[in-house]
Amino acid sequence: MPEVKITLSANAGVCIQAAGKKIWVDALFSGADVGFSPMSPELAQRVLASETFAEPDHIVYTHCHPDHYSRNLAQRAKDKWPTARVYLPEPEIEGQVLLSGNEMCITDGGLTLRFLRLPHEGAQYTHVKHYGLLLSTDGCNILLPGDCALASSALARAIGDTKIHVAVLDFPWITLRSGRAFVEKEIHPDHVLAYHLPFAKDDKNGYRISAAKAAQSMKNDVHLLLEPMQTETIKI
Repeated sequence: MPEVKITLSANAGVCIQAAGKKIWVDALFSGADVGFSPMSPELAQRVLASETFAEPDHIVYTHCHPDHYSRNLAQRAKDKWPTARVYLPEPEIEGQVLLSGNEMCITDGGLTLRFLRLPHEGAQYTHVKHYGLLLSTDGCNILLPGDCALASSALARAIGDTKIHVAVLDFPWITLRSGRAFVEKEIHPDHVLAYHLPFAKDDKNGYRISAAKAAQSMKNDVHLLLEPMQTETIKI
């Protein structure tokens, strides 16, 4: 039975371990809006020193907003693990893979990384180059749409009939009615991991409580990624 381990750094940063590979997605970043949690220098050092995050095979950034990306920290990770492949939709790091077009597909042994150009949430961000990620390995499909616009028809088209076993989603996909409906009708994953949530000390808007209540109301198996270095193990 395939097993997937997903570990939170902060915000929407995770390390995914599957089929002997480690894939970072938005794992090291710099800033955050009020009411959310930034990547403190102490936490960044903790991530870089962590055995869980060590020796990534792939370092992915969905887009270059400061709550998802830091050039300095991305470069530090690349310098520490020079064999890791770095993926960005903007030219930022020497030797990176530049994400472009509507879709890119990368294979690494039994792992496939399918990058999907998706609209960013919010009309003010329509110009942002933003890519979701669909990971496939061992018959398991893991979807991370990043900051994709809620209930996006572009995401529905990109997924098509693909069976989604694990969906790692920004928390409004479960707290807002339109998001929940889309998850259940269009994505219909076996497991949901909700993130992009603030740590308790930063949660000025009660997002954590709202997410916990929403998780209980959903038909899917829902886990909340709430704390730094929290790991969830999913058996497919």
